[in-house]
This record gives sequence, C-alpha cells and structure tokens, in this order.
Amino acid sequence: MPCASPRIACVYVPDFRLQATLRVLGGEPSGGLALVDPGEGRRRIVAASHAARLDGVKRGMASTTATALAPELCVRALDPSALEAVHRDLEAAIRSMTPDFETTGSGMLYASYRGLERRYSRDGEAGFLDDLRRSVSRLGLPVRVGLAGSRFACRVAAVMEGCRADFSGVAEAAVAEGAEDSLAFSIRVLPGKERDFLAPMPIELLPDALCEIATLKRLGIHSLGAFAALDAGAVAERLGHRGVALHRLAQGQDRCTLIPARKPRRFQSQCSVDEPMEQLESLFFVLRRPLERLLHELEELGLAARVLQWRLVFDGSAPPLVGRTLAASPTSSLQLWARLLKLELHRLKLKEGVVGVELEALEIDRGPREQLRIMGPRSASAGALSTTLAHLATELGGRRYGVLRAEAHIWPESRCSVTKGEFPGRSRASGPSDFRLVSRAWSSQAELLPGFRRLSPPQPIEVELLASGMPVRFWVDKRLHAVSQAFGPWDVSSGWWNDERHRRYFQLQAEQAIAQVYYEPSERCWFLDGWID
Repeated sequence: MPCASPRIACVYVPDFRLQATLRVLGGEPSGGLALVDPGEGRRRIVAASHAARLDGVKRGMASTTATALAPELCVRALDPSALEAVHRDLEAAIRSMTPDFETTGSGMLYASYRGLERRYSRDGEAGFLDDLRRSVSRLGLPVRVGLAGSRFACRVAAVMEGCRADFSGVAEAAVAEGAEDSLAFSIRVLPGKERDFLAPMPIELLPDALCEIATLKRLGIHSLGAFAALDAGAVAERLGHRGVALHRLAQGQDRCTLIPARKPRRFQSQCSVDEPMEQLESLFFVLRRPLERLLHELEELGLAARVLQWRLVFDGSAPPLVGRTLAASPTSSLQLWARLLKLELHRLKLKEGVVGVELEALEIDRGPREQLRIMGPRSASAGALSTTLAHLATELGGRRYGVLRAEAHIWPESRCSVTKGEFPGRSRASGPSDFRLVSRAWSSQAELLPGFRRLSPPQPIEVELLASGMPVRFWVDKRLHAVSQAFGPWDVSSGWWNDERHRRYFQLQAEQAIAQVYYEPSERCWFLDGWID
C-alpha cells in the first residue's frame, strides 16, 4: 500500500568535516586531530577528535593554545577538495538507494521514500532506513538516520538518534539491523505527528539561528513546543521574517518536497589509433584533438578545470598508465594544458606502443576571474606559475622542489607563494612522479579571496550584546544585520605608553559579508570600520 503522506529520510554524518578528514588519513593520529580553516585566517580550531577533546582541545580555541595543551596534537588545515571528494562518495551511496534525494553539501542529505513502497513491502520504512545506514557505513563514516513527513522533523529525528525519550504515540524507535551498539536505533515519526514530536525537543535544534536562540532563551523559552505556542504576529514583530520562518519549523510546517540533486556530469574525451605510437611526438599530435574537444566543451558552459586526468592504453599486456596534470588554478586554455601535458609526458618512458588515449577534466569550476589593484605590481599569471613548477618537476624528477600554497591575504599579488615541504598524498595513480599543487585553500570556487573595504571615517552604529559581551545584531543606516558568527574580541591600544586609550575589535558574519566593528571607550560608541566581502 502506498503511503498516504510524503515520507522523507534524513541521513546525517555527525561532524562531517572531521570524519571526512579521518577517512582521508586512514584513522585518528595517536595524539588526536584538530582542524583549522585556512580561509578564516586566525588559526582557530573548527573541529577536534575525541582524543584531542580529552586533552582539553575545544572548538574556537587558538591552534597555538591547543598545541600547548596537547604537544602531540596533529593540527591540519581543511582541504576543500578532499571534503568534496568524500561528499561525492556519500551522494553516490545515497543515489544507489533512491534517485530522489536532496543534498546540503555538509554531511546531511534528505532521501524520499515515495515510490519505494513495493520494494520494501516486507520490511517497510525500517528496511529503507537500514539500507541507508548500511550503504553509508561502507564508506567508513558514522551515520544517523531518521524519517518523518517534513525535512526539519526528519532532521531532528536523525540528530536525536539514540535518545532514550518517550516517543509513544508520536514516533517509533527500532534498533538497526546488525547494530552492535544498543543506542544505534532510528526514529520514525508517525504521519501527521511532526508537531507533537518536535514539542519537547530543545530549541538549540533550530538551524542557523544563533541570535534568535539567544533571544528566546532570555525570554525563558527552551523548547520547540514553547516556541511554537507563541503568537505568530508577536514573533514577527520581535524576530522579523527570520523568526517567522523558524516559528513555522517549530510548528512542523516545513516543506515536504525535495530539490533533486543533479547527477555529477563527467567531462571526458578519448581517441584511438590503428597503429601503436611509440614516439612521444606522435602521441602529442594525436592527443591535441581530444584535448581541444574537451576544453571547447568546458568553454561553452563557462567552466574551467584545475586537474586533467589522462589514461594511456598500451598495445599488449601492459596495464594502462594513469596520471594527473595539475594547473595552479582552473583554466580552459588550450595552449597552457598542451604545454603542461607535454612536460608531464616527456618524463615517461614508453615500453610499448600506445593505441588509445583518454582525458577527463576534474575539479571543475567557473571560469577564472581577474581582480587587479589600482596601483602596485601585478602578480604572476596562474599559467606562468603552473609552467614554472612543471619545469621544475621535470628537471628534478621525483624529488620535490616546492608546493604552491594559497595565502590568506587581501592583495591579489600576495595570495600565492611557493614554499618548501612535503604534501601528503600522490597526484598520480601510477608513474614515478608525486608532484602536486595544493588546491585553493579558502574556497572551492574560482574566485579570489574577499577584500577589505575600509570606511573613512568609521561610521557610528548601534550594537546589541549578549551577557557574555558578544554582539548578536547591529544596525547600519537603520538597517538590522543579524550576526550568524562572531570572531574576537581583539583589544588594540594606541601605544604601549598609553593604557587608557584602546579599542575592542570584532569581526561579525552578517548575511553575505563580514563587518569589522570596534568599540571606542573614550566616546562610548560603536563604529563600523569596514566590510570584508
């Protein structure tokens, strides 16, 4: 019998960034693992493993403080490309179960049960959740699952998995098939009982609502049921349109439809020849045609690639040779890719004739954009950096010269530097070289780092603070800006000889930009110093 109402399952990987990094590393280091965000620029801990937390390492702590507490702690920067690769594997695992699913890109996915009733006619929804859990567990990732009639309700059910609460009359809890942990049971909210299920849950489960949760707690509201019981007009007057949306979630009125995730498109090109090619010059001549087709396909869509994977098929019993050629930034330049491929292939020794060549563009992004300073020297182009490092790799062979790293700097010409040191992992699936360029550390998009627009003079503003002294919202030109994340404070004095005159700086994440504000004690006023966008 088909279900009368839509049923949505949530697949939740707790602390996805940490778990994905542990999967890439093959396990937790002996001294514990802590992650920092290089794009954040202040080297704050954004995630810590269990062993690190036992040593006192906490989220938001400075990396220098963390290593002082735990000298054997392994501190690593987030690798966006590695996180994207793990999330693609996660999406592929869910796609093997159901084609109708929605992804958030942060370790949380929503899968629809609609249309699968006949497949699970025997085990029902419990069998569907068990299969979802099993498919993700094969990736080596911890997973929680829950099922309800709306996105927010099934998300809460997944997050609260293992909670020994009284769900009688509103939800069912069943231990996962083959689970060794008695707490590994999934929660299935009964149809039409979403509001009753959410009522006793803590208000901290509201998504992306830091300042709204702080305001509600000051009013003595600590559960979703108490929040849902408030008058909608009063909520709109006090919390604005964002509060109204959260109020609807607390009442169980979230959407029950999913935005289907697009199947990742692969950009490939290949060619084959009748006579085996044993000379590299002949190989370059044949390789140019599929390379032109591949780059032309990317250019038509306004895209570019940072990695080009090639595969050489030999005439005989020799296995195919697979390798990767990397550029400093996403590009669709035929001249640059032809030069890089030629330098890379010159390092090979063909033992047998090549009868086929396959090319695939990886790490696809939007076409490159340029941002130049009004005054000052221009930085070297990405193509020049790529060619220089490829020449060095060719001359030195397997010995590494350096790594192209992205620096968190406002000026474009200071955002790339070549530093010495090893980089974990190999860039080739086979072959003698392990040369690799570090991907853009701050973003997966082909855009430059945000720049700082300073206001001169600084603009006076109004700021609302929590009891801890952290800003939660501020007004600029009578416009309210809610703070989703606050960094600081930093106390800056006018000189070591003057202890009285000092300013307290904060950086506040608001909407699509970060505001840098400070408090001037002498004037008892807050000022907006500028925007980072």
